[in-house]
Amino acid sequence: MTTERAAFVSSLAKFTQVSNDKLIKSKNVLVIQKIIELATLQGNYLGESWQFIIECVSKLEEMINLGSGQMKDRDFFESSSSRQQQKNDKASA
Repeated sequence: MTTERAAFVSSLAKFTQVSNDKLIKSKNVLVIQKIIELATLQGNYLGESWQFIIECVSKLEEMINLGSGQMKDRDFFESSSSRQQQKNDKASA
């Protein structure tokens, strides 16, 4: 039942709407809660389906960080020269 499990978990992850730029509604928050509950209670049986849950949680954390004004993950991994170039571009604009 690997295919069925993957289809179920991936469809749940799509209903969370965290990968879209749309406004998250209360029904999406409920789906996020259920997918985290699924991971907590049935985590040993998820196998390859963990990737969908991890992507969902990662996107959710990124949204929370953006909402609170924190840096994006990719900002931590950019080289200092590319950051300096971005600062120069902003200053000249």
